[in-house]
Amino acid sequence: MFKELAPYVITATVIICAVIAIKIKKEDVLTIDGIFSVAGFALGLFITSLNLIYNNNYMISLGPLLAIACLLYLRFRNKILTNGTEKLYLYT
Repeated sequence: MFKELAPYVITATVIICAVIAIKIKKEDVLTIDGIFSVAGFALGLFITSLNLIYNNNYMISLGPLLAIACLLYLRFRNKILTNGTEKLYLYT
């Protein structure tokens, strides 16, 4: 059942990640936590692509969650680290 959903999950993950990545600043990526976040994003995409080979309901949810969470961290890194009290908007 999950093997048929894999291409749609991969496509949705890439689209969501592209929308988030548009607003990421280059200087946020060039830090230690930024490098690890990019590595986590790549690992998330790899886990998501493994759904084409293996049928596993945990991987189909874990991979996109990891990829999107790592990019969201990069996007809102300054607000998270400075304990910002402002609301976090995706399109600010």
